[in-house]
Amino acid sequence: MAYPFPWDPDFVLKQHLATKSPYWPLGDITEHPPAPATCTPIHFNLINRHGNRNPGDDDVAEYQRIQQVAVSLGDRLTYDWMRTFTSPVEMEDEGMLVLKGQLEMYEAAKRYSKAFPEIFSLDIKPGVFFMRATQEQRAMQSGLFVCLFVCLFVCLFVCSNFFLLFVGDSFAYGLFEGRGKVGPDMYEPHFILSDTEAEDDVLKYYDNCQLYKDRVDENETANIETELYLATIIDAIASRLTTDVTRDRSWNITHEDVLAFHSICQTQAAIGDIEDEFCTLFLQSELEALEYWEDLDDYYTKAYPNDINYSMTIPLLQDIVTSMLAATDRSQRQRANLRFAHSSTVVPLHAVFGLYRDAFLLRHDTPQSLIDNRQYRTSVLSPMGTNFAFVLYECSLGEQYRVKVLQNERETVVAGCSTLYCPLDEFISAYKSYLDDNFDSHCQNEK
Repeated sequence: MAYPFPWDPDFVLKQHLATKSPYWPLGDITEHPPAPATCTPIHFNLINRHGNRNPGDDDVAEYQRIQQVAVSLGDRLTYDWMRTFTSPVEMEDEGMLVLKGQLEMYEAAKRYSKAFPEIFSLDIKPGVFFMRATQEQRAMQSGLFVCLFVCLFVCLFVCSNFFLLFVGDSFAYGLFEGRGKVGPDMYEPHFILSDTEAEDDVLKYYDNCQLYKDRVDENETANIETELYLATIIDAIASRLTTDVTRDRSWNITHEDVLAFHSICQTQAAIGDIEDEFCTLFLQSELEALEYWEDLDDYYTKAYPNDINYSMTIPLLQDIVTSMLAATDRSQRQRANLRFAHSSTVVPLHAVFGLYRDAFLLRHDTPQSLIDNRQYRTSVLSPMGTNFAFVLYECSLGEQYRVKVLQNERETVVAGCSTLYCPLDEFISAYKSYLDDNFDSHCQNEK
C-alpha cells in the first residue's frame, strides 16, 4: 500500500490506535509451555473488555460534520476519496458492537477452550460456568450467548437488583457451540448476570466510588497533563493540514477538525480495514504523538499517577479471589467466572499488578526519547477486547494451589509473585490490602 508519507516499513498502524486498536493477542495460549506435571487447571477467572465497537454519538456527530464540509468543498479538496466521504457509522449504530468485535470474542473463546480443556470440556450444568456483564449493549454482546450473528431468543427476568439474560453471542457462542441442541450449530444457551449500574461495584466500581469522582473524574486539574501535551502538538498539525487538504487553503483546519480526522482514521482502520484515506493525512510522527496524547488520558484517569484509580478495584479483586478460594472446595460446582465490561474496568488492573510502569512519570514535557521508549501504551495494554485471565491449578506433592495470570493471552508474572505459577497463598498475601479493605469506606461513599 502506497502512502503519501514515508511511514516506517515496520510501523503497524493498527497497533498505534491507542484504545481503539483492534484486539491482538500478546501471546498464543494454545502454544504455551505445559504446566508443571504435577498441576492441573481447575478454575478460570476472566475479566474482558468488550470487543471492537462503533464510536459514540459525539464522534459520529463529528464524522457527519466532516462529511458536510467535504461535500461543500467538492473539487477544491486535494484528495478524490475525501470528496465522496460519508460517515462510516450511522447515529443509530453508535456504540454498537461490530462484527469484528464479535469475532474477536468468539475466536478468543475458541483459543481459551482449546488451551484449557480440563475446564471448558466439563458438562454444561447450572453453576459450572458463571457469566456476568455490565448493563451496556457492547459488554453484553461480547459475553452473551446465542448465535454469533442472530439472536435466537431473549428472555429477560428482573429479580431484585440484577437481570438474568438468557441471550447472547460472541464469547459464549465460541465456548458452547456444538454442545447443545439449539439451531444447526447445536448451541447450548446459557445465562448472564448483570447488576444495575448503581449496584455494580464489581464491574463498574469507577461509577460508584465517590473519592474517584472527587479526585479524578470530576476534577478538572486531574488530567491537565493531557491537555498541555495536546496544546504542544495540535497547532502544527492543523497548520500543515490546512495547506494539504484543499488546493486553495479554503478549509481552515481547526483543532476540532484534526481530532475528528484522527478519530475517523481510527474507525476506518480498526473496523473497516481502511488505512489509505484519513490515516494518510498524518505523518507517522503525528500519529504517534496523538497516540501518546490518548495514552496520557488513560494514564492519569486509570493508572499510576492517582492511586485511587486502581485502589478502588477492591470489589473486583475480592470477587476474583473469592471465586478461586471457592474452587479449592471441590464440592463447589463453579469452574469458570467470566466477566465482560469496559476499559475502565480492566485498565486499572495493570496498575494493581505493577505492569507497564515506567521509571518516570509521563508528562506533557517528557523528553521525546523517553516517550518513544515508554512501557505504558494503551494500544498494547488496552486494545478492544483486552483481558486478564487467572487460571487456578491444583498441584500434588505438597504444592497445593497455584495461580497463573495471563494478560491478553500472554503469561505474566505480576507484582508480589515470585514465579509464573504463583502459590495461591503468595498471591493472596500480595493483594491482602485489597482483600481486607471495604469499598464504601475506601471510596468515602455515604451509605
